Amino acid sequence: MSHVNEALLDIEFRAEAWRCLGLPADTPFPSLPGDILYGDLSAEIHNPTLKEIYLSDVEASSVASRFFIAAAGLLSRKVAYYSEADAAFFEDSSE
Repeated sequence: MSHVNEALLDIEFRAEAWRCLGLPADTPFPSLPGDILYGDLSAEIHNPTLKEIYLSDVEASSVASRFFIAAAGLLSRKVAYYSEADAAFFEDSSE
C-alpha cells in the first residue's frame, strides 16, 4: 500500500492510473494517513462489506471527499453523509 500511495503522488502515474480505472482525470488524490491506509481502507478492499461510503458533511468538498466520491461512483457504492455533531452525540451517549 505504501508503494501504491507513493506512486499515485506522481502526476503522470496518477493520470494513467485514473484513465485505466475510469476515474475522471481531475479526481484528486488525498494524502492518506496510515490508520486509514492500513486499517479501514485496507480491510474494506480485502473484505468489502459496506454498501455505502460514509463522509463527513463538514468536509464534503475536501480533496479526500472528492476522491472517495469518485471511487464510490466507480464501485457503484452510495455516498452517505453524516453529521459530525450527531456522531459525537451518539458516541458520548453510548458511554
